Amino acid sequence: MNNNLQDVVDQIDVLMRQEKPQFVVAGTETGIELADQLASHWQLPGNNPLLSFARRDKYEMALQLKNQHLSAPVSFCSSSLPEV
Repeated sequence: MNNNLQDVVDQIDVLMRQEKPQFVVAGTETGIELADQLASHWQLPGNNPLLSFARRDKYEMALQLKNQHLSAPVSFCSSSLPEV
């Protein structure tokens, strides 16, 4: 666990008076990675932090769905505006 995450955990522990949270919910898309890391730290149900990037990147999300043999929108990734 990196120091910044440990600082957040320590602050939450103080606010919670050392009681473990029951769940963690990301309030915004930018909070997805932190929510996944916190849920993992407290061993709560949640998403795999190693796949947090796929919850924010819609192309990667579609690839993960396809990897699990689930329906996914047709998509492609490009860094070229003319290609789009």
